[in-house]
Amino acid sequence: DHGSFVVFNVYAKHIDRQSLPSEVSKKLAFLQALGKRMDACVALGKRVVLAGDLNLTLRPQDTKVTRRLLYIDSDGYVRGRMSFPCE
Repeated sequence: DHGSFVVFNVYAKHIDRQSLPSEVSKKLAFLQALGKRMDACVALGKRVVLAGDLNLTLRPQDTKVTRRLLYIDSDGYVRGRMSFPCE
């Protein structure tokens, strides 16, 4: 907690088709609890920064650079996506 904002630096285990159902359930419960905690911070008037490795994407084609970079304005709000000439 940094006063006006909170940083969550998270690592979530990779889950794939071979993972046990109990591992999938644990990860989903963790992500739901994280979401609730982040919502609680927002309800307190704090800005929330989520960083880390959530291991949510399984395929490389699901992650374009322009989907990972967001433009944040001076007020701390997302205003658009950054784009690169190569895409």
